[in-house]
Amino acid sequence: MGEPDKNQAYILSCHSVLRNYITERILQQAGFAVQNLDGAYSLYKMANPEGVEYGNEYQHG
Repeated sequence: MGEPDKNQAYILSCHSVLRNYITERILQQAGFAVQNLDGAYSLYKMANPEGVEYGNEYQHG
């Protein structure tokens, strides 16, 4: 992936709201433009009930 670019905007999406909030705060304090996409994981899971793909891994349920 390389180094993150502070001139690029980033969208965070995670199953854990707290983990997303902490990551968002850390990145904002480091000068990154970030937005938290609430509910994205739940919506994706509803649209893809057969499972969720994580990089090279695949998890069901």
